[in-house]
Amino acid sequence: MQKKINKSLACIILASGSGKRMNSSIPKQYLLINNISLLEINIEKFFSLPYLSYLIVVISKKHLKFYKDIKNKYKNVFFIEGGKSRQKSAFKALNFLKKLSCNYVMIHDAARPFISKKLVDNLYIKLQKVKTAVVPVVKIQDTIKLCEKNKVTKDMERDNLFLTQTPQLFEYKTLYKAYLNNEKILDNFTDDAQIFAKSNAIIHTIKGDIDNIKITTNKDWINKINNMKENFTTKIGHGFDTHKLINGKNITLFGIRIPHKFKLLGHSDADVGIHAIIDALLGSCSLGDIGKHFPDTEKKIKGINSLIMLSKAQKLLSDAKANISHIDCTLVGESPKIAKYTDKMRIKLAKTLKTQKENISIKATTTEGLGFTGRKEGISCYCVATIEQLKKI
Repeated sequence: MQKKINKSLACIILASGSGKRMNSSIPKQYLLINNISLLEINIEKFFSLPYLSYLIVVISKKHLKFYKDIKNKYKNVFFIEGGKSRQKSAFKALNFLKKLSCNYVMIHDAARPFISKKLVDNLYIKLQKVKTAVVPVVKIQDTIKLCEKNKVTKDMERDNLFLTQTPQLFEYKTLYKAYLNNEKILDNFTDDAQIFAKSNAIIHTIKGDIDNIKITTNKDWINKINNMKENFTTKIGHGFDTHKLINGKNITLFGIRIPHKFKLLGHSDADVGIHAIIDALLGSCSLGDIGKHFPDTEKKIKGINSLIMLSKAQKLLSDAKANISHIDCTLVGESPKIAKYTDKMRIKLAKTLKTQKENISIKATTTEGLGFTGRKEGISCYCVATIEQLKKI
């Protein structure tokens, strides 16, 4: 992980639940927002904190197909198997922390991907002052009533009632001891603060964030996604590139090397497909063209793998608060025939662009012997990229 200011704080992300109330074939922590799972969104946020020493993600082996790539990507994150319930999973993570040097711990639910850095920073600052425990809370705005058998039995005073959120931060030893002392009844508790309270230590609060909602049901998910869509605008970019064919042994198209008697001539590896994609992506966000960012006058670009350039273009899009919705490419040339390679191409591009294979289309056509492509003097590629960009307020 990155250089840390403080070596005593660990974070536990709980992501082993089945999400039965979600009624989805995909566990909610692996649902996608802009092609990134809720779990990975959380990992990215906590992984970047300069004061965090360790990051532990609690997963279920039943979800291997969902977390396999994430685990391979984050080598400095500890992934451990969870328990049969939320609190038992947290207990396993606290046990794991015994072998690490840790004074404080924060526990977060993966189903809360909208946590802000500001809230986490405020929690950490408060913890440094109080030393025991800090949880974020949100004031209840609605009138509260106590009901039994569908009848109101009592009106509740709401002034001192609050909703708690995660992450919750604690002094590690006190929390771990509280878990040990209540090991047999852990499932009676619904959050970690309840267990910590059994130690009789003080739990402090700070103002939470109403946007830090927990995705529990399918309706929660749909409502949040619809609200997010209102904050984005759809844009389209068009890209085009062409390269000359010369004698060679192979040709690189869309990141895949194909045996061929010709190769494409260019300053880089001359991957005409990727170059068209880069141009379309840059155009969708009005970021100029490929020549602006990767000029053929630069020596460091000479012979470069175009996938490296594509990765840099993806970063430019990310910085512009844009996400890829779809990419459609049409390769124009007499040969090579690419039908048997397109699946590998889409997988390679999707990985580089941090999107899904289904968001990438690759087609090929000829000009029936007409023009320079028909005479096998070169290959061209057209690309249309559709993106969603966060609106500027």
